[in-house]
Amino acid sequence: MKRGRFLERPANCRTFRPPVYPAPCTRKGRGLRRALLVDALRRLEIASRTIGIKAIVLDVLEDDGSIAFAKRQRFHERMGFVSFPSRPSRMFIAISTVRSGLAG
Repeated sequence: MKRGRFLERPANCRTFRPPVYPAPCTRKGRGLRRALLVDALRRLEIASRTIGIKAIVLDVLEDDGSIAFAKRQRFHERMGFVSFPSRPSRMFIAISTVRSGLAG
């Protein structure tokens, strides 16, 4: 048996790539990004009651240029995230801040 035989795949078999779901045109500009972030924060807040989550850290994508990056960063700042001084593209929010924001 040749080594690595099980790693080979037929030519007609594509490698798995997760699907990309762009925002439908009907939802653009209507708060979908905010709704998705709030949903994720709500789920993390619920999980924090069981496991030791103290903060949520995210990296703002820098792949579309400086204007798109600044727009993404401002969005997260409006949602309560704070940039790390040493790395502005990395932001965090304390779970206590999330908890108080969801309560009020």
